[in-house]
Amino acid sequence: MATSAMTGVSFDRDSLTFTGRRLPNVVEIVAEFEALKVSNPDEGPRYYSVTLLIDPKTGSVSGRTWWIKRGQEIVAYEGGKDKLRSLEKQVRDEVLKN
Repeated sequence: MATSAMTGVSFDRDSLTFTGRRLPNVVEIVAEFEALKVSNPDEGPRYYSVTLLIDPKTGSVSGRTWWIKRGQEIVAYEGGKDKLRSLEKQVRDEVLKN
């Protein structure tokens, strides 16, 4: 799993899958990937999903919705978002490279 030296938060780029579509003022990206549990990395990897709304002119994220797999269910992520912001930027950068 690749790591980010700045934050220590990273995701498995080999697990990243995404789709995108152009909306009137944004690009909507739905990405899925595995990353170590952001609140406690010692508990191992978790499956994350995020919908990002990206401003095509600036590349900035103007909206986001996070999901996490718990057992067999996908539920809205209710935890702290600070470490997710780092993952969000990494996912955005990886998607925009393509």
